[in-house]
Amino acid sequence: MTLLPLLQSGVGLLMLALVAIVHIAFAMAIKRDAEDLVAMRAGLFLVSPALWAFATLLGGVTVAVAYWAIHYSTLRPQTANRQTRDPAPGTNPNHEE
Repeated sequence: MTLLPLLQSGVGLLMLALVAIVHIAFAMAIKRDAEDLVAMRAGLFLVSPALWAFATLLGGVTVAVAYWAIHYSTLRPQTANRQTRDPAPGTNPNHEE
C-alpha cells in the first residue's frame, strides 16, 4: 500500500500539516529551554541547543521525551553547580511553615 492516495486526499494533507506543526513547535520549545539551561549554567548534555532543536524537528515527540528524560527526570544526576529554577510564587519548596 502506498501513501500517495492518502496524501492526495485532504485528510492526509491535513495530518501531514499537523505533524509538521507539532514538530516545529516542539523544536522551538526545546531550543528555548536548552538555551535557558546553558544561560543558568545548569548544563546541557550531549549537544548544543541548536542540535537538540534540529533533532526534535526530525524526531518529534520521541526526541522531546528523550530531552526531558535527560535534563529533567530523576535520571539526571544532581551536580553541585546546577541551579534549580525559581519555585512558583506562593509555594514553599522546603515545606516549612
